[in-house]
Amino acid sequence: MRTTTAVSMSLRRIAPVATRQSSRRCFSSTRDLQATWGFIGLGRMGYSMAKNLRAKIPAEDTLFVHDVNTAATKKFLEENPTGVRVADHVREIAEKAEVIVTALPEPQHVKGVYKAMLEPPTLLTDGSVNKERLFIDTSTIDPMTSADVAKAAHSTGQGKFIDAPMSGGVVGAAAGTLTFMIGAAPEVVDRATEVLSLMGRRVLHLGEQGAGLKGKLANNYLLALNNIATAEAMNMGIQWGLDPKALAGMINISTGKCWPSEVNNPVPGVIEGSPASRGYEGGFGVALANKDLKLALKAAAEANVKLALGESARQLYEAAEKAPDSRLSHTRVIGLLVLVRRQSHLQHLHLRTADERFEQVYTASNTTPTTTAIMCGADCFLMLLSVLFPPIGVWVKRGICSGDSLINIALCCLGFLPGLLHAWYIILQNPDPHDGYGQVPDHEGGRQGTTYYVVSHTGPARQQGGMNYGTVPQQQPSGGQFPGQQSGVTNQNAPKKSGKSAKGPGNAPQHLGGEGSSQQPEGPPPTYADVIKGDHKVQDP
Repeated sequence: MRTTTAVSMSLRRIAPVATRQSSRRCFSSTRDLQATWGFIGLGRMGYSMAKNLRAKIPAEDTLFVHDVNTAATKKFLEENPTGVRVADHVREIAEKAEVIVTALPEPQHVKGVYKAMLEPPTLLTDGSVNKERLFIDTSTIDPMTSADVAKAAHSTGQGKFIDAPMSGGVVGAAAGTLTFMIGAAPEVVDRATEVLSLMGRRVLHLGEQGAGLKGKLANNYLLALNNIATAEAMNMGIQWGLDPKALAGMINISTGKCWPSEVNNPVPGVIEGSPASRGYEGGFGVALANKDLKLALKAAAEANVKLALGESARQLYEAAEKAPDSRLSHTRVIGLLVLVRRQSHLQHLHLRTADERFEQVYTASNTTPTTTAIMCGADCFLMLLSVLFPPIGVWVKRGICSGDSLINIALCCLGFLPGLLHAWYIILQNPDPHDGYGQVPDHEGGRQGTTYYVVSHTGPARQQGGMNYGTVPQQQPSGGQFPGQQSGVTNQNAPKKSGKSAKGPGNAPQHLGGEGSSQQPEGPPPTYADVIKGDHKVQDP
């Protein structure tokens, strides 16, 4: 694998020297030989990437941009009035630009955009110029779709296509510190690296076309499993009575160390400044993690690769994405595995997943456990006993001296039936846990059980405009040129929660886009801000 670290540079022309004369005729109409660039997809990631690209290319060069969301292109033009032109159609960009970067959310968007650019195959009939055009797709899609698009570009001689999925999140896109994993022929690696270095910090060449996507999907598959495993391991230790900070510290200097355990530990207070220690503000949601997981499973199936844990993980993520709150544009599902403290009704997230398409900051909201409607045998027996003496069920569930007990006795004085119905109501509202984890005492004298369901963190959405490439499609646009593209949301800020969290032991050096782990130096543990400084995989509050 070839790794390139981006450095600040002054880039005048990207084209090879041998082809510059022909590009003068076809790409420029001035003696200054201005280069032309194209960027398609001004979503939450693409907008910042295009902005960095415009800022770092020579002032006399021209950047053509396009997005189905006209509000996004209008705003981009207002913020970058010099050297930017808005293209009415992607074909216009294909006809005028030497380097074309696309940042789109789904495989069907990539296929539709490139079909519109490459058909009919009559772009720039001068053969020497055709070889000069470079298509760079930074979308995370399945390798099969990417291979089809690459074949369409190469077979018609209209340019060279590489896949360059990115890692680093919205903050990394804004800061220009993204990591790109590219699949490209050796002869175009240097040229592609120069272009991508204008928008990111690291460029990793993993092999021929398609290798970049395969590498990212393998990494995100591992991350999806690590999220679940870390949540369960921390929960296991807590229920055994271990201190969460001590447990995490041990894991992070042992063989269990991973990104969720040492940088984004799901237990509040373990790592200072992490999403869990800030009321689960920030981070990423389940939709994109589920999307990437399904892409990885599909690609593995096509290659006849057996994945023993993939289907179980998919079912868990699928359940979260189908939760009512997760369908809202301003909602991010942060976790699946939670501890329910029955006495205080507090809920603690124990899983973090990834989605960079929705809001960054959220306030906590409670949900009702899905298991409350399921009765175990002990509850059924208790309901039968209540037929003989209604208060017994209330005493078992709420205590002899509780308010519910006094209410039940008063109802029994009025009549047998009111007392019995009230007792059954109390039993149904306080079911015994039956999830296989059992109960353990909490620090407040109550008891807690563990179950699987969704907790979401929401904040008020703020729309930036209409349709946007950088979002999940909701319906087919009428008369649109790219089926499946729809509107989405943009960045928002929500009020920060006050409170000081305990300093945790999570100590991690820089990772590949925030999704790996490496050797940990000895010394005092850094803060969460120190851990993620310069990486930007995890979004700042």
